[in-house]
Amino acid sequence: EIYNVKELGLLRENIRVQLDPLTPNEFNKAFVQYFNLNNDGEESVFTNEEESEEEKKLPLYIRTCQAVTEVAIQNLGCLDPKGRITLLQGINCSMRVLSKSEDELLPLVHKVWWQLEKNLLDDKEHLVKLEALKTLQTIGKVSRTFLLQRVSSNLLPKLLK
Repeated sequence: EIYNVKELGLLRENIRVQLDPLTPNEFNKAFVQYFNLNNDGEESVFTNEEESEEEKKLPLYIRTCQAVTEVAIQNLGCLDPKGRITLLQGINCSMRVLSKSEDELLPLVHKVWWQLEKNLLDDKEHLVKLEALKTLQTIGKVSRTFLLQRVSSNLLPKLLK
């Protein structure tokens, strides 16, 4: 995939900042700044006026977790190992937050599955594989039987080789 160089630079800067100890206010400020950027003339995640009525009813924390997870999924394949680990930790945290909201959780689990499987099978960095396994464990806990078929038929045979 082709990524905007400016966007990747901003994402890397945000990840670097997240790896440093942050106060909650500093993290919130960096997070809001990232999502309010208007790189390609597109509306930001927080100012989209074309939201459906159903989306407007969702609490802000759920919409925020969805947005974080979407960005993390899109960028899992292109960052350095520390960045991939941070993104996987973000996905892991988002999945725990969304565990009570199954209608929003399961579509994200479906989207993250392919990147997660790729990280578990093909990544050369063992720490990334470990973090992907932790994320898979969390997803398994919160989505119950949703991933059972995929894990048993696709992932386990490849991991056991």
